[in-house]
Amino acid sequence: DDYTVRVGLVESGARTLIWRERHFGPDWVNRLFALAPDGTGIRQIRFFNVGTEPRQIGVTRQHPLSELLEETVVAVPDASGQFSFTKKFSDPIKTLAVWISCDGDDTKSSFAVTLTKIELVTKDTTQPAQEKAK
Repeated sequence: DDYTVRVGLVESGARTLIWRERHFGPDWVNRLFALAPDGTGIRQIRFFNVGTEPRQIGVTRQHPLSELLEETVVAVPDASGQFSFTKKFSDPIKTLAVWISCDGDDTKSSFAVTLTKIELVTKDTTQPAQEKAK
């Protein structure tokens, strides 16, 4: 389950935490749900992962430890360690936050990651103010 880089979009939704989850759940879950504005919740986190082998590209799964996490491997580093990917959605998703993590704990891996650019293109969902009739 280790990936050099995971870029996650925290998607807005209706799911909130119940009392038991808030008090006994992992800290990361509480921090995640704290990102949601009052009266809203989280739908899921869509992670786009940098894998280690080309055969992994395109593999998608629901994470076995949480129904909130969906992962897709979108790239692998080339021989020089560089990678790039673009993800476009057919319909916009309401995103509360971007979650970036580097993960090597399961394999006891150690590495350095330098992100030189992350670009998010957003769709303006605000409606223009209507002029009052004269």
